[in-house]
Amino acid sequence: MTTFGDLERIGRLAADEVREVGLVRPEALASLFVDSCVLELATLSDREVPLPVFAAAAVVTLANLAASGRAAVVLGIAGVPPLRHVAGGVDDDELDTIEAAVRAGAAPSGSLLAAPLVLAGDIVGFIAVGDLPEPMVRAGIVTSAADQIARGVARLVEAERVRRDLAAGRAFEAVAWIDERYDEAQLAELADALAALPDVLGAGLVLANARFGGPITVSAGLATGRAEISGHAIEVDGWTALRAELRWARRPDPGDLALVDRVIASAGKSVGRVERTIRLLESHEVDELTGLGNRRRGLRAMSAAQSWAERQGGSFAVALLGLVPTPGAYSIEGDDAVVATADCLARALRDYDTAVRWSDESFLLVCPATDVLGAVAVADRIGRSVREVLERLPGHVGAACALGVAVFPVAGDQQPTLVAAAESALAAAHGSASAYVVAEPAHAATVTW
Repeated sequence: MTTFGDLERIGRLAADEVREVGLVRPEALASLFVDSCVLELATLSDREVPLPVFAAAAVVTLANLAASGRAAVVLGIAGVPPLRHVAGGVDDDELDTIEAAVRAGAAPSGSLLAAPLVLAGDIVGFIAVGDLPEPMVRAGIVTSAADQIARGVARLVEAERVRRDLAAGRAFEAVAWIDERYDEAQLAELADALAALPDVLGAGLVLANARFGGPITVSAGLATGRAEISGHAIEVDGWTALRAELRWARRPDPGDLALVDRVIASAGKSVGRVERTIRLLESHEVDELTGLGNRRRGLRAMSAAQSWAERQGGSFAVALLGLVPTPGAYSIEGDDAVVATADCLARALRDYDTAVRWSDESFLLVCPATDVLGAVAVADRIGRSVREVLERLPGHVGAACALGVAVFPVAGDQQPTLVAAAESALAAAHGSASAYVVAEPAHAATVTW
């Protein structure tokens, strides 16, 4: 049975005309498909893409021809890690069997048709595709596709070797850019350079930092398939650690591992310099009375939490905790309530939360990686802890507390609007004698302790 598949590839022939040709002359339609497939493969190799990207795109082209969508491109070229790109559930055992048959010059058994990929007279791999219509098989589509893919490989393989020879320099160059700051984009560039090292199939980096709501995780290259794994880690300081995992096409030798260790150690030193600079800046962002951060640190903490939330598609919460006179008191006397509240916040918050003195008698809490329900839990826990501390102060102090909570992005997607939402929620809590109010209608709280 002739499969018409993607009729758009046929060119300018209308769909009805193509169906008529296929019913009357299936061999003619098959020849059109062969020409279309070869043209598409030739277009792929004309692009300046890495060899693995070309091989993956070639598999998609082949899989589109097969009723089952099963196809594979396998390459093993000196100076380039072996590549196995598959579609439609082709497993490694099948590929091993086909490779043995191809290299022996025999037809493979099973449902997949195969043809060798030949460069300069040497077999450097093969393609395999299954469940093709018989007219397309007779038209020689497998051989034609293999010849075109081999031409594309020949064009791209030298560029791939050069790219990998330069990868170590790229890795150290990526490290050099970690200067005044670091972010996901810079780490992704480093992961991409590591994945391009000779015989490396893929690389992943994880940077954990107590200042973040969660680790920064990036990867490049192939993440699946058979590989030798090497792990590399460095603890930058007591708050920050960098881990790398590389997938190798062969067992790495000591020289390979030492090179990666040098790159990771260099990256760790750069991250350490950034962290020391940040902590130096933080030393100028301290409120003298309470020892907490000041408003400047609060703004910076919100920027960091928002950056992480936007990268991960997540959320973060801000809470304004305000001190108010107890019923019957005209004002809060002295600084005892402010200092006691600051001490309580420093003890009660999570490691990656930030508390700053926002104004004379209010505090801003920044809680990364926290959604609405998490923000309610934080507000309840913090509010109860502060209330207990305030109740133990001498009666003449006359202080109570309430909180207004806002969550990014539901209550605002910019810092001013988010803080304004928290301020409005705090005012509502004060006005209704509530413990806290969350600035989001579906989760509005009017809780009194």
